Amino acid sequence: MSNKIHFKKKSGASYIDVYADSSIFESGANGGFVQKGYDASSSGLGAVAVGYCTIASGEYSHSEGYNSIATGGCTHAEGDSTKAIGLRSHTEGYYTTASGNYSHAEGYGTTASGLASHSEGYNTKATANQSHAEGYNTTASGNYSHAEGYGTESSGERSHAEGNSTIASGLASHAEGYDTTASGKGAHAEGISTTALNSYEHAQGRYNKSNKASTTFGDAGNTIHSVGIGTSGNNKKNAFEIMQNGLVFIIGVNGYDGTNPDKTRSIQAAFESLNIPVDWTKLGYPSE
Repeated sequence: MSNKIHFKKKSGASYIDVYADSSIFESGANGGFVQKGYDASSSGLGAVAVGYCTIASGEYSHSEGYNSIATGGCTHAEGDSTKAIGLRSHTEGYYTTASGNYSHAEGYGTTASGLASHSEGYNTKATANQSHAEGYNTTASGNYSHAEGYGTESSGERSHAEGNSTIASGLASHAEGYDTTASGKGAHAEGISTTALNSYEHAQGRYNKSNKASTTFGDAGNTIHSVGIGTSGNNKKNAFEIMQNGLVFIIGVNGYDGTNPDKTRSIQAAFESLNIPVDWTKLGYPSE
């Protein structure tokens, strides 16, 4: 066994003896080993550096490939110009960085800086704790959030953004489709260029008009559901709208033009004008 290097490898609750051919290794500092390559360096205890200009400075770290760096304890960096900085992190691909403890970055130019975060794809960023970013230029900056697709952002805690250029900024919100925004708590925006400003609001269609009069749930001026039929950011309107207190509006009925919800223009007011009984107290209004 004189031409072998002896390792102890954990197997379940015990350790087993492992022997490697010493001809492919040279000793590194602090009990580490450097596989023969070009300018590889292992200074961490039990560390291994492999390839070209790689560095394994963390205890029990492993770097391989080209110019990869493993500085955190028990980290693994592989590929080209990758960095595993966080404790027990893993990075792979090209110019990826895993700086959060227990994080994982893979692909091209991705960053996983949040605790136990995961980034993958192209230039994605998972910056919050337990966040996940995937796709192209996506960012998951809210704790426990998920951003996927193209240019999406999940900044709200526990939010989810998917599709193209969507933003989920509200707590536990969900934005999907194209250029949609869900900023209210528990809100959902889908379609194209729709917005859900209020808590628990749902927006669908295209270029809807989300009305917000206050932060008080149940306000007659707050939209809870709308179907947008607008044509641009300067021409937002709804075909159908429901307010948080239950008022209902349909475009072309009783003076509602898709942008002007008012009690007098509601379906309930139209019914009342036809002598159909309406219990306004159910909508939060005083009895008449």
